[in-house]
Amino acid sequence: MIVLVGCGTTQNLTHDDKQEIIQRGLDKLGLDVEVEIVDLIPDNYEVLANYKLRGVVAASGKGKYRMKIYPYLTNYETIKVIAHELIHVDQYVSGDLEMVSPREVRFRDRIVDIKRTHYSRRPWELDAEQRGRKLERYLRNGED
Repeated sequence: MIVLVGCGTTQNLTHDDKQEIIQRGLDKLGLDVEVEIVDLIPDNYEVLANYKLRGVVAASGKGKYRMKIYPYLTNYETIKVIAHELIHVDQYVSGDLEMVSPREVRFRDRIVDIKRTHYSRRPWELDAEQRGRKLERYLRNGED
């Protein structure tokens, strides 16, 4: 089930388009969860520019996830972000990814201090980048 809250129309993508893309991704990953999608509006736009933050997902209850996506991306970027964030949903559902504390994340059998580990070296992000590319291709044109 997809719940869209306050989402802008990224270029030509409508709310229904985003809903369809996310549902296709959930189906492809075999996930039966609820995803609420909302606009990502950072408090400080420098954060967006400096860290290239385009999307984020977090568990919001049992079987429920909240995906925030920056609303002013191109269609191409939006699909890429959706694919990446859906991989994180899969990581949460499988138990591979867990927030241990505000500073620590467990990915598989490894505890990672997110304050000391650059984004590009976080193992769950590397996994989402790799697996997300394949899911992104599928979401764009049905190719595995």
